[in-house]
Amino acid sequence: MPKKLIIKIISAGVLLIITVVLLMIYIKPTGDKHDNITQENNKKNLINEEEVKKKVTLAIDSLISQFGIKKEWVENVSGKENLKSPVPVKKNKVKEKTIPNINNNLWFVKKVSIPVDLSVAEVNIDINNYLRDYNCLLTASEDLKKNSITSEIYFTPDSTKKLVGKIIFEQSKELKRDVSDICLVLNKLENLPEQDINKILSSPEKFSVILPDDIEKSDIQAKIFDARKDYLLYFDTGSEKDIDADFRSDMKPGEWKSKVKTMFNEYSKASAIILSPRRSIPKFENEIKEEFIRYSSNIFSDTIFVKFESKEKSPRKINELINDIIVKTNKGYKVIFYLVNFSPDDLSEYTSQIYVLKKKGFRFKIFGDAIKKAKE
Repeated sequence: MPKKLIIKIISAGVLLIITVVLLMIYIKPTGDKHDNITQENNKKNLINEEEVKKKVTLAIDSLISQFGIKKEWVENVSGKENLKSPVPVKKNKVKEKTIPNINNNLWFVKKVSIPVDLSVAEVNIDINNYLRDYNCLLTASEDLKKNSITSEIYFTPDSTKKLVGKIIFEQSKELKRDVSDICLVLNKLENLPEQDINKILSSPEKFSVILPDDIEKSDIQAKIFDARKDYLLYFDTGSEKDIDADFRSDMKPGEWKSKVKTMFNEYSKASAIILSPRRSIPKFENEIKEEFIRYSSNIFSDTIFVKFESKEKSPRKINELINDIIVKTNKGYKVIFYLVNFSPDDLSEYTSQIYVLKKKGFRFKIFGDAIKKAKE
């Protein structure tokens, strides 16, 4: 057999195999797609209207409460009320005719009063995400005159749409959620490995840091400046026995006054100066504070902080912090400053857990912004 003919036969065979493989690949996704559609249709048929009504009606109040909306702000309106016709029948003097209300036979109608700082869009997104699993959808319309937003819920088991519920959101300036402003200040970054410091400083979360003032830590200072993080200076005071204190009572006035001036010149963008006494020396502490006040009004005792410490590791450590925030808020705290030692894992867990508080209206701020709120 000629060599050229053999090559042609082999080539044809290879081409045939490739064609068959491609056809199999092409046909398989189509079958999978069909299977997915069938599964989706089966899913839709699993839950009937009564089951959906039960689940959705119970879930709405729960979803709304996650945004810090109190029970007394939610009014359940009957969906089976009738509206009276304004034109009575004169001849027979019978009772006024009635026409069915547009809300007739709805699963629920709610009037929800909300504070002005709450975005109805955020609430609706959560509700709509929940409804999707139950063949329902939500649409919203705004009434600028009444300063209200009406959210309508539809049941869509097939190609039809059936109106089954309404939520009328009305904003009120008088309502306030039970929330507070939280400021997290990270301490002792210099004690962490370099890669951990980099992870923390790259976080988009809002927090402040204590700037290490040791000249040997200038590389960490540079990282904080480059990351544009809000920072504070932290100094301790003590007696001659406290050899490593930043300010000691045995220092000559000219020495510690010069140090104060130098600190302000080098770190003029610090949000605040924190003074921490190692032992009670009232006269000396006041002298130091007054000298600092010559340059800035943002001078505070370390008592401004809740010094949060925990022997637990994440996520329990962060659970304790979140619980502490809630307890203090319930006691009436409006602005809470926390001084913490965090690892990257702690910060990551913190970011994850405070999402629940953010939904309720808690605000997380850097020190510079939080202290302004505290002074109001």
